[in-house]
Amino acid sequence: MDGLALGGLALLAGLYVWLYYNFLRGPRCRNGTSLRGKTVLITGGNTGIGKATALDLARRGARVILACRSKARAEAAIYDIRRESGNNEVLFMRLDLADLSSVRAFADAFLRSEPRLDILINNAGIVNTELFRNVSIWLKPILVPFSWSFLRDPVNGAQTTIYCATEEGIEKFSGHYFANCKLQEPYHQACDDAVAKKLWRFSEKLLGLVE
Repeated sequence: MDGLALGGLALLAGLYVWLYYNFLRGPRCRNGTSLRGKTVLITGGNTGIGKATALDLARRGARVILACRSKARAEAAIYDIRRESGNNEVLFMRLDLADLSSVRAFADAFLRSEPRLDILINNAGIVNTELFRNVSIWLKPILVPFSWSFLRDPVNGAQTTIYCATEEGIEKFSGHYFANCKLQEPYHQACDDAVAKKLWRFSEKLLGLVE
């Protein structure tokens, strides 16, 4: 390999390192806020971003409830989180978000068993997680290397969620959009009130709340 090719490879490697540390990795939530006495509910907290979030909040002393479909996967995650955080107040409650009867049963069970809810995290994201376990076997050879190179890992992907759940003084920004641990302006489509109302009405119909 000649010097020109080596120089090109070095340039590409340097560019990737710059992109990784400035864009792909993203900023970290640095506050030390304690969540002792707080109850946190996380959907899908048994893997990926949800599990990384649950671990961080458990380390802060929160009572963390993982609302998951699979009991076996949730219990495995709970074992890991308890062991790594030293917090035994990490619990499982069954919830299948694709089944409205499960959602209603979960809500009833939660209200009966828990006197408070301080933080609700509706977890969903795409940022090199086990989400790719459902991808076709023919696509995995393409998508998995791509995810390792260009998507954030679960810990880095969880940072903005953790920031919003723990940063003191951001309550006044409730309803706003955050990315990379800071307030961001959403795309203009997300600010369309007519579309928002249409989506709300459609969601009410799907849930059987209106005729």
